[in-house]
Amino acid sequence: MICSYKPLKTISLASVVLIGTSLLGSCRSIESPANASQSTAVSVELAAVKSDTISDSSEFLAQLESRQAVVLQPRVEGQIEQIFVRVGDEVEAGDPIIQIDAREQLASVASQATEIEAAHANVQRARASRQQASANLSHSHASLQNAEATLATLEADRRKASAELRFNEEQYQRFESIYTEGAISSQDLAQYRNGLDVAHAELQAVESRIQAQQAEIESYRASLSAQQAEVTAQEAELAYAERQIQQAQANTEAQEARLGYYTITAPFAGTIGNVPVKVGDFVSTDTQLTKVAQNDSLEVNVSIPINRVPYVGIGTEVEILNAQDHVVETSRIFFIAPNVVDGTQLVLVKARLENSNSELRADEFIRARVIWEQQPGLKIPTTAISRIAGQTFVFAAESSEDGLVARQTPVELGEIEGNYYQVLGGLDSDDQIAVTGLLQLYDGAAIAPES
Repeated sequence: MICSYKPLKTISLASVVLIGTSLLGSCRSIESPANASQSTAVSVELAAVKSDTISDSSEFLAQLESRQAVVLQPRVEGQIEQIFVRVGDEVEAGDPIIQIDAREQLASVASQATEIEAAHANVQRARASRQQASANLSHSHASLQNAEATLATLEADRRKASAELRFNEEQYQRFESIYTEGAISSQDLAQYRNGLDVAHAELQAVESRIQAQQAEIESYRASLSAQQAEVTAQEAELAYAERQIQQAQANTEAQEARLGYYTITAPFAGTIGNVPVKVGDFVSTDTQLTKVAQNDSLEVNVSIPINRVPYVGIGTEVEILNAQDHVVETSRIFFIAPNVVDGTQLVLVKARLENSNSELRADEFIRARVIWEQQPGLKIPTTAISRIAGQTFVFAAESSEDGLVARQTPVELGEIEGNYYQVLGGLDSDDQIAVTGLLQLYDGAAIAPES
């Protein structure tokens, strides 16, 4: 016998299930009661409804950002001579990345070295001149001191000659009076006169020598002033020459430092990004050479709707998903932007991601699940779900007089988490459900759990 029925234009989902089940049962009973009693149980695998924490969450497309990344640009202009790296290479801090032709700069450094040598020679000459001027000055000092000592001796001689002159004047005047009285002869008076003349002559000679010595002293003093000025000038020249050395050394250091700019090195350990330049290209200080980023520690940038911001805070959990929808890392939000992204109603939040195995890379797009709320609930395997007319069902194991039967039970499901669905209604924590053989099951079908 073949059973048939016409579909109704309007019918409830539960009625569809009930009618379908009744028809199937009627067909089986009409077809052969004996066969029904002899039907065998469907072998199925049963699984317990899992009590677990369920999450209210949303998935977003997120972008990974390196916490330490830099775009390398040259500090000098020039032609690229050599490129030491390729895209994706791992580098350590200080490793050379690009070499710019530095021949012109090398010539500048060599020129500065020549200037330093010339400056050193100037210093040596200035020191020799200063030493000679200082020696001349010392000699003039000694000559002046000797001349002043000689003058002092002459002044002492003048004092002595003056005293001798006064004595002879007194003697002559006294004996001149005696001669007038006739007490001495003219010959005796002439002798005293001769002594007076000798004393006058000696004093005049001393005066002449004093004048000459004073003139010599003035000459020494004038020479001393000139030599002192020469020493001062030589010291100034020496100081200038020494400053020239310092300036030349500073210029050399600057040129040597600039020479280092022609070798572009890694500022820290990381991974090389795109290298858009090639050997022979002329680059300027605005040219982007490559990017170095550390992938060990990344930031997950997620833009969430502004109406969801009240549900997140510092420490809110974020799950990082791979292409197979598996959670590869769990992190927590550490930053919530105080403003929306320009031109959108989205707010940027950040979470940290430790990438020690380097599976992920900076600037990569990934899926991130933000956990708004967590609470106790139930989960069932995704393999236990069957769908009819958009409604989800499971086959729950139910005890009967003849053993276990499958009871088709409508369930309300939440989000999927890995290989499990959240159960929002329809099942209890002590229920067991079939996870295999669903295509052979119907409401009330006898089942035999697989051992």
